[in-house]
Amino acid sequence: MTLDISMTPVALYLAVSLLISVAAARIASGKEEAAERYRLGFFFFLMSIALPLLGLLVIPVILLARAYTRVPDPLPPFREIHLDEYYDHPPTVRRLFGEGAIREIIHNDQVSISLRLTALTLLSEHNSRLNYSLIKQMLSSRNDELRLLSFSIVDKTEHRINHQIHETLDLLKNIGEDDPRKAKLFFQLAQLYWELVYFQLVDEVLTDFLLTEVQRYAQATLEQGESPLRVHILLGRVAFERNDYETAQRHFDTALRLGREENRERETAFLTPYLAEIAYRHGNFKEVRQLMGEAWHFALNPTLKPIQELWSR
Repeated sequence: MTLDISMTPVALYLAVSLLISVAAARIASGKEEAAERYRLGFFFFLMSIALPLLGLLVIPVILLARAYTRVPDPLPPFREIHLDEYYDHPPTVRRLFGEGAIREIIHNDQVSISLRLTALTLLSEHNSRLNYSLIKQMLSSRNDELRLLSFSIVDKTEHRINHQIHETLDLLKNIGEDDPRKAKLFFQLAQLYWELVYFQLVDEVLTDFLLTEVQRYAQATLEQGESPLRVHILLGRVAFERNDYETAQRHFDTALRLGREENRERETAFLTPYLAEIAYRHGNFKEVRQLMGEAWHFALNPTLKPIQELWSR
């Protein structure tokens, strides 16, 4: 048996090329699938055969270039979606509160109690007259959980405001006549009494008394020379609440003038609905239309925007 010496270098070169190609493919493929590793190994092996010796020298260069080249992350697995399947039976999208208003949810006995309690809790997180009015309506609910939750919300809010009033009154008693904090405390009391009325947290028999307290402390704030703009806005809202539209108009006009003088027009922008209603009650519809046209911020309010569009036609 004779060994063909001339074939030994070729066989040795093929073996070395195969080992180098397999190792290079493992390094280059990293965490990729086995099929990709096989393709790279086959590519390196063919290159080493097509370019004898030179191919083996090029493989390290390719590995270095690949190591310093940023490869984007592979796309996550996905599956095809055939839209034809949805044409006959489109998917139904449901919201947490459906398509109705929260008012309808909390009064609808067909809605689950947990959803109605969630809606009631959401109302309490935003201080507004309408929200507290809806919450107070649930005090007469036939469901014990809703009735107790609404009572808890109203009681907690009323207790918080009354506690702040007592703290402010105690602090006011313990400071001197010339204390600079006196004006701020007067105005704080006026605002707290106003909140009790505005959020309808007191009986109607006490409303007039509390509005008188608001006026008294607001006037005391003016005498101290503190924040006349905010005080006139508050006094105008109190007069408006009492249907004294002439007095309300006078305070609002003063607030608007002070806002222009102090470059604080944005603080008086919310007075437009009050002024528009006063003009409407006086039969001055031309002024109502003008006020509605100038109220740029109404477009941002889903409640006032339809009213603005109606008067702007």
